[in-house]
Amino acid sequence: MSMKPNTIAIMRRRRSAFTLVELLVSVVVLVIVIFMVSQLMSSTTAITRTSNKHIDTDTQARVVFDR
Repeated sequence: MSMKPNTIAIMRRRRSAFTLVELLVSVVVLVIVIFMVSQLMSSTTAITRTSNKHIDTDTQARVVFDR
């Protein structure tokens, strides 16, 4: 079973491209990663905000007690 040179070239060309399923899977994985990073940033922002409120409260308490 010998293949013609043109057939081999066509098969190589087809194998070198991404399929639609591969592209969809990569997009889904990318969306999941972006979602996870955005959740991480959101929770980090909330923790930072809470920490800053505690620091402000402690600073105000020190000012009151130092008088």
